[in-house]
Amino acid sequence: MNKIAIRARMRSKRKTLTSSQVSAATDRVTNTLLHIIDWPTISTIHVYESNPAWNEIQTDGIIEFIRQHYPNVVITVVQPQRTSLFPSKQFDVILVPLLAFDGRCNRLGFGGGWYDRFLSTQVNALTIGLAYDFQHVDALPVESHDIPLAKVVTETRVYS
Repeated sequence: MNKIAIRARMRSKRKTLTSSQVSAATDRVTNTLLHIIDWPTISTIHVYESNPAWNEIQTDGIIEFIRQHYPNVVITVVQPQRTSLFPSKQFDVILVPLLAFDGRCNRLGFGGGWYDRFLSTQVNALTIGLAYDFQHVDALPVESHDIPLAKVVTETRVYS
């Protein structure tokens, strides 16, 4: 399957999710994420601003947790557009949205290439995609500019 078809399939599947399904999956992903990061060693984190209309794994709970428990961690929250500038700082952790991923943590995004370009400037960051189990596919078509993630967290598993 090509990237366009995979994107369409995943958007369609996400569109059918109820708010309670999104909330339950988000809670499980968030709980796992909060346990796999060594928070006392983190000083900067980049978090995507989730869009409720897209039924993404929501990031507001993660952001609130960091603000409450690790107030010294600098949080950069973005919802990038294709032409958005990259933050100039280096991050310890980067949380990334996605439409699909495979077992090697290759990521299929929304097609603008912003995260691939951004991640290519962040070679030391721990990159983590947040996803639903159904977003896992056997294999993705990978191009030379595609940057794999270090981990993908779903509601039942951590891929790395």
